[in-house]
Amino acid sequence: MVCAYCNHPFDDTANHLSTDEVKQQKKKKRHKNIMMGIGIFAGISLFMLLIITYSFTNSWAYENAFKLAKSNQELKEKIGTPIEQSWPFISGSINKTGNSGRADLGIPVKGPRESGTLFAKANRREGIWSMNTLTFRSSENEQTIWISDQFIRHARDPED
Repeated sequence: MVCAYCNHPFDDTANHLSTDEVKQQKKKKRHKNIMMGIGIFAGISLFMLLIITYSFTNSWAYENAFKLAKSNQELKEKIGTPIEQSWPFISGSINKTGNSGRADLGIPVKGPRESGTLFAKANRREGIWSMNTLTFRSSENEQTIWISDQFIRHARDPED
């Protein structure tokens, strides 16, 4: 057999792979492509999760929920100090449109004695955020502690 363009002779026996070898190479290539796809998907997912977590933890609702929780004597007695964010990640939503908005967050927290979730609900009207309710629900016995049901206002949105 010779090359159709340059007439270079080829050795037929040296360049042929058996059917099993061809199948094995295709299988390895397919496996490599699948693993690369999974790696890319995992990387993009992790990046998105970090962006979402960053946006939650830098929000007015998150910062003030933690500030109120850390200063609440009943919560300190129940779970101990220091009060810290725990895993899994923050859940909920923050929506802003112009000068209005709403935040509804579930923030996992822990202390030396116990863990649970802070539930924060806040609204933004005319550019001013207010914390409507903040509660803590224990993971162990599902007891709820009302941390704040008063309006905590902030005149200027630090996110703008």
